[in-house]
Amino acid sequence: MVLNSALNLVFPIKWGEKPDPDDAESTITVPLVTAYHIPISQAVFEANWRIISATSAMMLKKGVGPSVVRIATLALKDAGRADAADYGLPEGASIEAGGSAVPLLAELRRLTTILAPGPNGYEQLPVNIAIARNVIDEDDWQEAESSLVFFTCGLSLPMRQRKAASANLLASTLMGSITSSPVTEYVASLPTSTPTDASPPPAIPQ
Repeated sequence: MVLNSALNLVFPIKWGEKPDPDDAESTITVPLVTAYHIPISQAVFEANWRIISATSAMMLKKGVGPSVVRIATLALKDAGRADAADYGLPEGASIEAGGSAVPLLAELRRLTTILAPGPNGYEQLPVNIAIARNVIDEDDWQEAESSLVFFTCGLSLPMRQRKAASANLLASTLMGSITSSPVTEYVASLPTSTPTDASPPPAIPQ
């Protein structure tokens, strides 16, 4: 069971330039590659609530905004190292990689699909495949990962009645949106296009 299966996050993770339709001599910045993310399950939250709450507390001290998004993964790793010192390392984790944060970061990656324009519309790629194909690079993913940590911490802790409002606020900070559509349905709603003339996914799918 996910925390709320209707609160899937869609946000841009790679940007590019395209001609401005209102000015032939100018270009505009548009999202070229998008991430589709499913919230973590209740079981994952229960396994990671200590580091999620600790990370949230760290970020709240810094306020809300792009600068907090930028440090979210670093804050989670700090919380993971502190947690590992108190409770021990989970299997397969290391202090250098973030201690107890390692399994949660792996789960965030698993729950994320990269949507990239292809010859027959938008392809759905696991993160590792998207990196291997140079659809995104490691720097793109590090920024996206930090956005997902920010979203996960912000969505996991509010009471159920407040989750939808929290999700929309968090998504807007990431220049993204919330959709209730499963990824296949969401992709089917996007315009079919080719890599050279592809239009970016709409910013606010519903």
